[in-house]
Amino acid sequence: MRPRHLFPLVLAALTGAPACRPPAEHGVEQRSPARTEPSARAPLAPDAAPGAVCSPGEARCTSDDVSQVCQAGERWVEERCGEGSTCLGQGCVSLRVEGGPTVLAPDALLAPHGDGWLDAWTATGPLPGPLPEVDAAPPDAGAPPAPRPLCAKDGYVEVHDKADSKRGPKPPTHFVLSGHLVAGRAQKVLLAAGIAGRVRVSVGGKRVFDATREADPEPFRDEMRFPLELERGVHRIVVEVEQPNPAPTGFWLRARAPSGGPPPDLLFATAPEATCTPAHLLRAEIQRTPVPTGFDVSVRPAWIGLGPRNPLDLPYRAELGPEKGPARLLAEGLLPAASLGAPEGGLSLPVPFEKAGTTELRLRLGPAPGSESKVSLVHRGSLQKRALDLSAKRETIEASSATRGEKDSLIAHIDGLVENLAQGDRDISWIKRQTAEAEALVATLEKDEKPYDGRYGVQRRAYRSPLDGRLQPYVLFVPRAYRPGGKPLPLVVASHGLGNRPEIALRVVVGEAPEAGFNGLFEARHFPGLPDLGAFIVAPWQFGNAGQRHLGEDDVLRVIAEVRAHFPIDERRISLTGYSLGGTVAFYLPLHYPDLFSASAPLCGYPNLLGWESIRKAPHTPWEDVLLAKRYIVNWAENGQHVPLFIVHGGKDDPTRSQLVANRYRSLGYPHKFDVQEDLDHNVWDYAYEDGDMIGWLKSHRRPKAPDRVRFVTGEWRYDRAHWVRLLGMEVEDKFAEIDARHSKAEGVTVKTRNVESFALDLTQLSLRDGATVTVDGAAIEGPFGAATLWLVKKDGTFVRVPEEPSRKGRKRAGVSGPLDDIDRHGRLVVYGTQDPAQIEANRLVAEHFASFDTFAARFPVKSDVEIEGAEMDQRSLVLIGNPRSNRVTALFESALPVRFEPSALTFRGKRHEGEDVGISFIHPHPKNPDEYIVLHAGTTSAGTLASRHLPRFAPDFIVYDGRLTVQRGGHLLDQRVARDGGFFGIDWN
Repeated sequence: MRPRHLFPLVLAALTGAPACRPPAEHGVEQRSPARTEPSARAPLAPDAAPGAVCSPGEARCTSDDVSQVCQAGERWVEERCGEGSTCLGQGCVSLRVEGGPTVLAPDALLAPHGDGWLDAWTATGPLPGPLPEVDAAPPDAGAPPAPRPLCAKDGYVEVHDKADSKRGPKPPTHFVLSGHLVAGRAQKVLLAAGIAGRVRVSVGGKRVFDATREADPEPFRDEMRFPLELERGVHRIVVEVEQPNPAPTGFWLRARAPSGGPPPDLLFATAPEATCTPAHLLRAEIQRTPVPTGFDVSVRPAWIGLGPRNPLDLPYRAELGPEKGPARLLAEGLLPAASLGAPEGGLSLPVPFEKAGTTELRLRLGPAPGSESKVSLVHRGSLQKRALDLSAKRETIEASSATRGEKDSLIAHIDGLVENLAQGDRDISWIKRQTAEAEALVATLEKDEKPYDGRYGVQRRAYRSPLDGRLQPYVLFVPRAYRPGGKPLPLVVASHGLGNRPEIALRVVVGEAPEAGFNGLFEARHFPGLPDLGAFIVAPWQFGNAGQRHLGEDDVLRVIAEVRAHFPIDERRISLTGYSLGGTVAFYLPLHYPDLFSASAPLCGYPNLLGWESIRKAPHTPWEDVLLAKRYIVNWAENGQHVPLFIVHGGKDDPTRSQLVANRYRSLGYPHKFDVQEDLDHNVWDYAYEDGDMIGWLKSHRRPKAPDRVRFVTGEWRYDRAHWVRLLGMEVEDKFAEIDARHSKAEGVTVKTRNVESFALDLTQLSLRDGATVTVDGAAIEGPFGAATLWLVKKDGTFVRVPEEPSRKGRKRAGVSGPLDDIDRHGRLVVYGTQDPAQIEANRLVAEHFASFDTFAARFPVKSDVEIEGAEMDQRSLVLIGNPRSNRVTALFESALPVRFEPSALTFRGKRHEGEDVGISFIHPHPKNPDEYIVLHAGTTSAGTLASRHLPRFAPDFIVYDGRLTVQRGGHLLDQRVARDGGFFGIDWN
């Protein structure tokens, strides 16, 4: 006897036999003719004869079970849909599933709401093995598991959890999910998906797509779109999901109209075996706002995917009680259906407390049993009132004479305290201490005194970043030796490891690392007594895990500037150290800014960019090789002549990573220590920072004031100076520029250059004697040379002196040079287009992506093209989303940008790129502000614009692409992705 196979049984149980077309309509009951007026739901057809009421044969729905059919163009005849059918679109539609006896219940039909996600499924699994191929016989696995409802009220359907791979490889498994699309009209739709794992989708028995994507980074919404022709009626949809590796699987899936938004007259139903109710799919956003007497709780219920076809007023019931125990009624009633999902809709619940304590708010939405949410509320009594009184003093703080940095620090302190109260933070000792500290700071400020003067030890400070306009925290240790206006003291910057808070970095570098809980909140709040090592020690936040990248680098520089502005810092004794990710930072920044740092101590870092697996195993385009050379910090080692390094690495943690820099330092004869602890793994910080010895080593180094020799190399325009040497222009930008300058009072200045078009020497630092000479590349420069800046430009192969700084107008220069990620060093406004209905949704998705992408904590402001004011267009860099047809601002600047769009093509650099999925991304000087950028992400249609989210981190000035870009997300290089064109603009931006 032939064995029974699981896979056909599952498909038969969930979907019946395949069908390409819906069953014929049936079950229509005709009622007596009646002349009726056209309803708002179905306007008069455009082909109706003059004076006619309707067009012959025209049909419309007046309710879910009643249709009207036009007879002879003179009157509407009302017809009631029979059993097993519903009125949808152009009349009654049978709900019978072809190939079997199943008939969908009309009251089980769900309609798209909000974003329209298909988030209700009947699921069977997990089933053993990978997805069976079409002609392959699956293994005999016995009876399939019982179907169950899979309801995802947040829109994303999570299928497999992350598998535990500690016990070895786990064999693949898969799920089969089933549902039904019910179309009220024949129409073309786009099935839009974002997936993790292998996902195979079929509709009406026909394969729509079969694709595999990694789970990390997380799937994008609408990253793949597939056209689908639907006839009127019921169409089975089957989603098969395989977990090929331990990573979790899931998907975003929705149907969209080609003209934008949800398709008209399209409903959905799960298979009858296991269904999701509207209550299962209702999402409630709950926000707790502390008030002196308790909390104000706001609730915004909404269906962001599927929900009821005809929403009714939503019953709610709110109860209060202990986490375990009986509850009392707080409020109940009905939420108007029109308010569900509306920006101003929702429910406001005052929750008063008679005394300090904890209670649980239990909120039920919908008819019993409904959708229940539980929220813990912790009222702190008089402590809560004290914190809110502090929050009410924001205007007092802003009006005070405190510095901007002091105001920002105090506001961040109080805002964090109020947020702790809102979230029900159980750490009462922390809240008490933070409240008392804030009260003392405000009291000092109200006396018109400096709020932080005379305070030693740990200070939690903040500044407002000009990049995203948000407060960025940092932690500072103030030594006892500090006196306002007193002797300058050294500053040590501590860069944290991946996922760590800056407080942890501060603890680690002074030798007080927590024994456990490196990522824990408790360890970041509650310090042991920290040793006073006689230096200011500051730990920046670095936008979370931005590390050595532009956002992290910018944060470190701004934090140093903040500390220097508020405390007496010895500018020649600013040093840097860090571990793991922070160790990478401690390699990069001193070599980018060699005249800022006196020494650096990188621990267990990753300066070996070219050896990273993602770099080493991927193919490289020519522009990627250029970018990799520029980002490979080993190539910058010449800049470290006056920046001694103390490198520490574990022998069991591949010390060759750090050895690359140590070897380069050794070959250059630069001062360094390379300490490999053979018996240690990644954790070398306990050893290296023990007893404060590393801080002592960093303090002992002083940056030379005006070194006799400066060796300076740079591959990027942004990094343009070292000590008394400044690069102005390169001859070509795909190679490093080099300046080797020496000076002595007796002999003057001698300079050798390579790939330099113009540069400057700050002679004010050198104290040259009268009659001193300056020689560049063997040619003497005309004197005399006073205490001024010497500007030099190459003409006909020889450098000549010019009277003033040569203009770089219209040319690449420090701060405006590209490539694409250089936008991360600029404050920006993301502007998405709303002029074309078919592109609005895609433009908004892309804007949200570029407003908060990657794992970094930056959140850039977003506006639509109709919200942005004229002055906003000129004041900062703009990231424009959408082509000129869809984005008003793109259209305004189009004539000044190097691309031209057509409905299905774009022309760039004289080459025409055709296709519905073609897109372009580039960075270019702002036409109205030479110090800022315009970045454009736009496609010929929304498909090309959506593809821009798949750009790798290392992208050149411009890149032209199509749908082939969407096969991967994230990463440093294109890898498996394909681009049509890419590269760098010339030095003059041509």
